[in-house]
Amino acid sequence: MKNDKQFPYSVTENDCIEKVAVTLALTGSREEEEYYRNMFTEQGYTCVVTGASGMDYDLRKKIVNSTVGACLNSKLIEKDSKQAHALVHATVEACYSIKIDVSLCQSFQLKIAIVKKDDWIAVAIFGDMAIHMLTNHKTIGLGIMHF
Repeated sequence: MKNDKQFPYSVTENDCIEKVAVTLALTGSREEEEYYRNMFTEQGYTCVVTGASGMDYDLRKKIVNSTVGACLNSKLIEKDSKQAHALVHATVEACYSIKIDVSLCQSFQLKIAIVKKDDWIAVAIFGDMAIHMLTNHKTIGLGIMHF
């Protein structure tokens, strides 16, 4: 694990759950992701990171399946309709910002961070999107929900 000098960005216990989710989604390596996930766990957050990629018409279902599966497998949420409902709504809200519903066919490669604290859940999505390989650029989305 790296020290604070190599990963200088910090989040405190008083920061919002949204900031924690976005920080995790923006990590550039597994080592950095692990560093922040461990730090956030010590601060009382429960975190999981997953991903999804593909064409927009297939991606909607992939994103929901990936987030729900990762959260159930990591025990971030229980098999409870209230928690699953909040997770799906936060995921849908995050998808609005990444412009998954534009009229042209796009490809995506996304990192998804899900964070829970108390009865709040946040989903941050960050990655690449392109209509054509020459138009590749970054996108980010965020959703939060109470359960």
